[in-house]
Amino acid sequence: MPYGELKINGTDAYESVVGGVRTATYHLSLSDGAKAELMTPPAAKQRAYNESRLRHGRTMAGTVERMEARELSLPMHITAKTSEEGLAYYNAFCQLLAGGTLDIMYRGLPTVEFHCKYLSCSNFTEVRSQMMKFTLKVEEPDPSSRTITQGHEW
Repeated sequence: MPYGELKINGTDAYESVVGGVRTATYHLSLSDGAKAELMTPPAAKQRAYNESRLRHGRTMAGTVERMEARELSLPMHITAKTSEEGLAYYNAFCQLLAGGTLDIMYRGLPTVEFHCKYLSCSNFTEVRSQMMKFTLKVEEPDPSSRTITQGHEW
Protein backbone atom coordinates (compact mmCIF):
# COMPACT_ATOMS: atom_id res chain seq x y z
CA MET A 1 0.00 0.00 0.00
CA PRO A 2 1.64 3.26 -1.05
CA TYR A 3 1.66 6.71 0.44
CA GLY A 4 -1.76 8.14 1.28
CA GLU A 5 -3.73 4.92 1.81
CA LEU A 6 -3.91 4.76 5.61
CA LYS A 7 -3.99 7.48 8.25
CA ILE A 8 -3.67 6.96 11.98
CA ASN A 9 -4.36 9.92 14.27
CA GLY A 10 -4.33 12.21 11.23
CA THR A 11 -0.86 11.18 10.07
CA ASP A 12 -0.13 9.08 7.02
CA ALA A 13 0.98 5.67 8.30
CA TYR A 14 3.38 5.07 5.40
CA GLU A 15 5.05 8.42 4.82
CA SER A 16 4.33 12.00 5.72
CA VAL A 17 5.06 15.17 3.79
CA VAL A 18 6.85 17.93 5.67
CA GLY A 19 7.70 21.10 3.75
CA GLY A 20 7.16 19.32 0.43
CA VAL A 21 9.56 16.52 1.39
CA ARG A 22 8.32 12.99 2.06
CA THR A 23 9.65 11.51 5.27
CA ALA A 24 9.00 8.04 6.58
CA THR A 25 6.66 7.63 9.53
CA TYR A 26 6.02 3.91 10.05
CA HIS A 27 6.05 2.42 6.52
CA LEU A 28 2.86 0.74 7.72
CA SER A 29 0.29 -0.76 5.35
CA LEU A 30 -2.90 -2.74 5.70
CA SER A 31 -2.67 -6.33 4.45
CA ASP A 32 -5.30 -8.42 2.68
CA GLY A 33 -8.53 -8.70 4.62
CA ALA A 34 -8.23 -5.43 6.55
CA LYS A 35 -10.77 -3.54 4.43
CA ALA A 36 -13.33 -6.32 4.95
CA GLU A 37 -12.67 -6.19 8.70
CA LEU A 38 -13.29 -2.43 8.74
CA MET A 39 -16.44 -2.75 6.61
CA THR A 40 -18.06 -5.49 8.71
CA PRO A 41 -21.05 -3.90 10.47
CA PRO A 42 -21.20 -4.05 14.26
CA ALA A 43 -23.66 -6.43 15.89
CA ALA A 44 -26.88 -5.09 17.35
CA LYS A 45 -27.25 -5.19 21.12
CA GLN A 46 -29.79 -7.60 22.46
CA ARG A 47 -33.16 -5.91 22.58
CA ALA A 48 -34.97 -5.26 25.84
CA TYR A 49 -38.27 -7.10 26.04
CA ASN A 50 -41.18 -7.16 28.41
CA GLU A 51 -42.78 -10.57 28.80
CA SER A 52 -46.00 -10.23 30.72
CA ARG A 53 -48.39 -13.07 31.48
CA LEU A 54 -51.20 -10.63 30.81
CA ARG A 55 -50.31 -10.34 27.09
CA HIS A 56 -49.59 -12.69 24.22
CA GLY A 57 -45.96 -12.86 23.10
CA ARG A 58 -43.67 -10.14 24.27
CA THR A 59 -43.29 -6.40 23.85
CA MET A 60 -40.09 -4.63 22.84
CA ALA A 61 -39.04 -1.83 25.16
CA GLY A 62 -38.10 1.12 22.97
CA THR A 63 -37.57 1.19 19.24
CA VAL A 64 -34.05 2.56 18.86
CA GLU A 65 -31.45 -0.02 17.86
CA ARG A 66 -28.15 0.07 19.73
CA MET A 67 -24.84 -1.32 18.51
CA GLU A 68 -22.35 -3.49 20.39
CA ALA A 69 -18.75 -2.45 20.82
CA ARG A 70 -16.59 -4.50 18.48
CA GLU A 71 -13.07 -5.80 18.25
CA LEU A 72 -11.21 -5.46 14.97
CA SER A 73 -8.28 -7.64 13.90
CA LEU A 74 -6.43 -5.68 11.25
CA PRO A 75 -3.68 -7.52 9.34
CA MET A 76 -0.80 -5.09 8.75
CA HIS A 77 2.82 -5.01 7.71
CA ILE A 78 5.83 -2.71 7.97
CA THR A 79 8.29 -2.68 5.07
CA ALA A 80 11.86 -1.40 5.10
CA LYS A 81 15.04 -1.49 3.02
CA THR A 82 17.22 -2.68 5.91
CA SER A 83 16.58 -4.39 9.23
CA GLU A 84 17.81 -1.28 11.09
CA GLU A 85 15.32 0.89 9.20
CA GLY A 86 12.56 -1.64 9.89
CA LEU A 87 13.37 -1.62 13.60
CA ALA A 88 13.18 2.19 13.65
CA TYR A 89 9.71 2.09 12.00
CA TYR A 90 8.63 -0.62 14.44
CA ASN A 91 9.80 1.38 17.48
CA ALA A 92 8.02 4.51 16.22
CA PHE A 93 4.83 2.51 15.71
CA CYS A 94 5.10 1.02 19.24
CA GLN A 95 5.31 4.57 20.64
CA LEU A 96 2.12 5.41 18.76
CA LEU A 97 0.39 2.35 20.23
CA ALA A 98 1.47 3.35 23.74
CA GLY A 99 -0.84 6.35 23.42
CA GLY A 100 -3.78 3.91 23.41
CA THR A 101 -6.12 5.84 21.10
CA LEU A 102 -6.07 5.22 17.34
CA ASP A 103 -8.22 7.22 14.92
CA ILE A 104 -8.04 5.17 11.73
CA MET A 105 -8.89 6.33 8.21
CA TYR A 106 -8.53 4.19 5.09
CA ARG A 107 -8.66 5.49 1.52
CA GLY A 108 -11.00 2.62 0.54
CA LEU A 109 -13.57 4.09 2.97
CA PRO A 110 -12.72 7.80 2.52
CA THR A 111 -15.57 9.34 4.51
CA VAL A 112 -15.28 7.26 7.69
CA GLU A 113 -12.90 7.68 10.63
CA PHE A 114 -12.90 4.83 13.15
CA HIS A 115 -12.19 5.82 16.77
CA CYS A 116 -10.48 2.83 18.39
CA LYS A 117 -8.54 1.78 21.47
CA TYR A 118 -5.42 -0.36 21.18
CA LEU A 119 -5.71 -3.88 22.62
CA SER A 120 -2.78 -5.99 21.37
CA CYS A 121 -0.65 -7.20 18.50
CA SER A 122 -0.54 -10.87 17.58
CA ASN A 123 0.77 -13.21 14.87
CA PHE A 124 3.99 -11.20 14.66
CA THR A 125 6.37 -12.55 12.00
CA GLU A 126 9.47 -11.12 10.40
CA VAL A 127 10.16 -11.89 6.76
CA ARG A 128 13.77 -11.50 5.63
CA SER A 129 14.39 -8.60 8.07
CA GLN A 130 12.65 -6.25 5.62
CA MET A 131 8.99 -6.96 6.34
CA MET A 132 7.21 -7.37 9.64
CA LYS A 133 3.71 -8.80 9.54
CA PHE A 134 1.30 -8.72 12.44
CA THR A 135 -2.36 -8.45 13.38
CA LEU A 136 -3.31 -5.26 15.19
CA LYS A 137 -6.22 -5.79 17.57
CA VAL A 138 -8.25 -2.74 18.47
CA GLU A 139 -11.64 -2.12 20.03
CA GLU A 140 -14.19 0.27 18.59
CA PRO A 141 -16.03 1.05 21.86
CA ASP A 142 -18.89 2.98 20.23
CA PRO A 143 -19.46 2.34 16.49
CA SER A 144 -22.01 5.17 16.43
CA SER A 145 -19.24 7.67 17.26
CA ARG A 146 -17.47 7.24 13.90
CA THR A 147 -16.69 10.52 12.23
CA ILE A 148 -18.51 10.65 8.91
CA THR A 149 -17.41 13.37 6.51
CA GLN A 150 -18.61 14.25 3.05
CA GLY A 151 -16.02 15.26 0.48
CA HIS A 152 -13.10 14.66 2.85
CA GLU A 153 -9.80 15.67 1.27
CA TRP A 154 -7.06 13.12 1.40
